[in-house]
Amino acid sequence: MYDAYKITSKNGIIMEQDYPVKYQRSKGQCRDVKGKEKYFNTNQHEEDDVSNDRLKELLAKQPVGIAIHSNGSCLSGYSRGIIKAEECECNDGSKYEVNHGVTLVGYGKSERPDCSEYWLIKNSWGPEWGEGGFFRLCADKSSGRNPKGTCQVNAYVQYPTLE
Repeated sequence: MYDAYKITSKNGIIMEQDYPVKYQRSKGQCRDVKGKEKYFNTNQHEEDDVSNDRLKELLAKQPVGIAIHSNGSCLSGYSRGIIKAEECECNDGSKYEVNHGVTLVGYGKSERPDCSEYWLIKNSWGPEWGEGGFFRLCADKSSGRNPKGTCQVNAYVQYPTLE
């Protein structure tokens, strides 16, 4: 995420709907788009091991970048619902490092009896994946079982200052 913030501080970023090419699931160069309004970040911030309350405070201002541990088979097979840590085997920070950058965009009350709240997260895999490009991750965080949150969602939080 640091690289992305560094690039957007220099080159700016445009709205997703203004970008001429949809997500293609491959590495490549971003295309410069002329004539569209660009947004530049002037700084970037990282907070580690934050509380759920702190994440909600940050979300009240803007979406935030987070790093999670993504068990490939768990997320690739996701289509809907709320993911719990046990279903993805993604919590043990001594065993699994974070390996996937995503955008935390909101939260809500869960309908699952074993999960009280969830995080709403935008993935980078396009609108055909998951729930229109988003997934829900259980936000329950207990110090014993999920000290860094489900799939380590609370471990590394980054956000830019935009102008």
